Amino acid sequence: MYDMYMKNKVKKVKVTWQEIEKLAKKVAKQVNDMSEAGYQFDAIVCIGRGSMVPSRLISEYTGIKQIYFADVKAYTEDDKLGKVTCNLYMPKLEHKGILLVDDCLTTGTTMNAVEKAVTAKVNCLRYAHKIVLFKNEHNLQHAVYGKLYDADKIWLVFPWEVGCIKQHKQDSNADREYIINNNTKYMY
Repeated sequence: MYDMYMKNKVKKVKVTWQEIEKLAKKVAKQVNDMSEAGYQFDAIVCIGRGSMVPSRLISEYTGIKQIYFADVKAYTEDDKLGKVTCNLYMPKLEHKGILLVDDCLTTGTTMNAVEKAVTAKVNCLRYAHKIVLFKNEHNLQHAVYGKLYDADKIWLVFPWEVGCIKQHKQDSNADREYIINNNTKYMY
């Protein structure tokens, strides 16, 4: 998927573990404030592999212990946005408040597909709130978010992503040189 953005000369920005933790705490505080205002959240639905770490952190910071998984496929093998499919790994639930957690919200297509699947699976869903660490500033969709970014100019690379990045070397200062698929070098 990164190759698609490289062709459009989008800047690659590495997100640090420290930033992930800071933003997870920020959105968890917003969720806790919502809980104090009367919302009851019973479970988290982790959207794809990218939200596993944020979901776990938000679970810790909010005390929401039930985490379920939504396996989402949105891109074809040639990195084009395709039909979004969603398989939920959760039991049939009733009368629940759900947090839909993802690492970033760009177009909203994935989030909407998961929301639709959760709505079909949870009988009498009280509400499903969208929670993301990063939200595209051009997307008007309502979501609790930690930080805005411009998806037209920035491609976020999370520390758990290794599919399109190959670690080339690591020096004594823990700086890393990565080689992206097109052999362009980036230093961190």
